[in-house]
Amino acid sequence: ALLLQAGRCRAAVRRLQTLDEIVRSSNRGAQQLPEHVSKEAGKWRSCALGMQDQLAYFFSSSAKQLASLLGEQEAPQASAMFGGTELQLQYIDDSNCTPDHHAEAQDDGLIERANTSAKPVIPLSAEEKRLKKQRLKAMHTVSLPVLSSMLPMQLEERFRVGTWYDVPIYGAEKQKDGNYLYAAGTELHLVWDIDQTKLVGEGTNDVELVLKCVLWWKEELQHDMDFIPAGVDDAVRQEFIEYCASFDISQAFDSMMSYLSRPGIRDFVKAHQNAKWWTFTNKDRTVEGQIVRDVSDEDGLVGMFQEDPHEVSGLPVIDANKMALRLLDESADRYAGIKAEERPLVGVRGQQKDLRRIAKLIDTKNKAEGKSNRPVTIVLLDDKDVDAYGFPQTNEPRCHCLVPCYNAIEEKCGDKLKQEMQRILPVDTLHRFYKAFRGADDSHALVQCVEIMSDDQSTLMKRKGTSKDPTFTYNPKVEPSSYQPPPLPKFVPLRPS
Repeated sequence: ALLLQAGRCRAAVRRLQTLDEIVRSSNRGAQQLPEHVSKEAGKWRSCALGMQDQLAYFFSSSAKQLASLLGEQEAPQASAMFGGTELQLQYIDDSNCTPDHHAEAQDDGLIERANTSAKPVIPLSAEEKRLKKQRLKAMHTVSLPVLSSMLPMQLEERFRVGTWYDVPIYGAEKQKDGNYLYAAGTELHLVWDIDQTKLVGEGTNDVELVLKCVLWWKEELQHDMDFIPAGVDDAVRQEFIEYCASFDISQAFDSMMSYLSRPGIRDFVKAHQNAKWWTFTNKDRTVEGQIVRDVSDEDGLVGMFQEDPHEVSGLPVIDANKMALRLLDESADRYAGIKAEERPLVGVRGQQKDLRRIAKLIDTKNKAEGKSNRPVTIVLLDDKDVDAYGFPQTNEPRCHCLVPCYNAIEEKCGDKLKQEMQRILPVDTLHRFYKAFRGADDSHALVQCVEIMSDDQSTLMKRKGTSKDPTFTYNPKVEPSSYQPPPLPKFVPLRPS
């Protein structure tokens, strides 16, 4: 096993040296890099990011055991192997292998054409000539033997991404018709991004904001009757108590899911009956530079309660943010026809989605059930191709399906959504609550909630008039039918010919 891995590493280094030479030659000749070379270089960069994490773990555990058996004082650190922050490719003169699935002769031709197709050409130094000669010699040495594979080699070479946490991982390939092929014999795992992909973007956020505020009022009232200021008159007090007691956030989400869910989502789920489903939510936050996730990767459950008991009742209190997140996703699954979602995952807002987390959860679940890991195809459905920092949205491009964003509900549905919101939280009722609470305590939490949910940034509720006596209206963001996103692509298993 060690020799096999060593052979793979040597082959990888050889391939990187070849790509490095092609890129250098293209730069010297002021030539555009061939598209297939550029794509392969991008895949190697993506692979390197994952390898750095895996090697760091290896050198902190397994490498120490090997060093102990070999009588060494300590294993080298991963940072030392990388030479700081940049991986340095050193020539390995004891290698006798190179991947047999790369056309090295074609690369040789690319190097020569890049060197000779433009003038002037900067001549190679003596050291560069020596390295080039060594690299070209290494290209034509004995090929790496065919590695053990989970699927027929035709599918392995076309779709295999790698092995994450002992799970064989495969990607998908987009076709000219917009649909995707994936390797038959793999288990298809489709991963939603919730915002603008699974559900409408800004509209979902504002509907959820209004409903989770009402949920919070209800929870506070159950723990502290003094949540209602003393100055609120008895009629409004009683109306507020009765309204909160009758509020059901799950029913509220269900009643609006036909507008909030992506058009065609039911047909898409029906067309992929055997798929496993996941959802990346966007409800993470950062505290003192540390990412705080409301969903645990260990137990897969969305937290229900706040960390501390209620300051008045001393009892556990439901966290409205977490509960709304959980019930929103469950309602979306019911509407779409997803009977058993694997689980939600909280992503890091604005940063690349790490699909290895899914592989780790699959591996953990299989080990707990005493099952072996099957080959898995993982594909993220997302409306963005890069994150906020310009990096690819996933750590493996072949596991990413870029879909048009669902940014606003269809124009003809706008009035229906207004009617539903008016039924759930009538604006006249909201006005009475706001005016009474503000008159008794203008800094009350309910007053702040209402002002946030109806501020200038809201795409659902608008507030006009004076601060003491405003008027509220529902005005959801809508778009014409022609702006609605097209149907989602189909994922079709490809069987070897």
